[in-house]
Amino acid sequence: MVQRIFPLDEEMSQRLSTHRDWVWDSVGADRPLDRDDPGTALSVITALLNDGIRPDETWKLQSLGVVLGDVMSRMMSLPWVVVDDEHGHDPALDFGGVGNLLFPLTMISKRVEAGENVNVYELLSTTAQSITRGD
Repeated sequence: MVQRIFPLDEEMSQRLSTHRDWVWDSVGADRPLDRDDPGTALSVITALLNDGIRPDETWKLQSLGVVLGDVMSRMMSLPWVVVDDEHGHDPALDFGGVGNLLFPLTMISKRVEAGENVNVYELLSTTAQSITRGD
């Protein structure tokens, strides 16, 4: 499997923004929410999961993954990149080049589609530990 990594391009930036906007626009709030605050983002993801996004609503679940990726990017200083491989042209977080990539778009969707309950706080913690240990 040959992976090529590129900086985030305008097309992918726009795709990610569309996902983010759906998440933040889906939350009814009395005041504007701080999109840069990891705690707020994780609470929003949890609330939307608890509202019952169905396993077949992949796009919505991947949107939650984008916001989770933003949290990981901020907390672990991981840049968003674009990965080209036999699976397509996808956004990822880079923690050391080829073979050291996270694909947050599918971190939530794959679990929900498999019937798992997703705890985003736990998912964030185990991912951070894996990166630190070099798993």
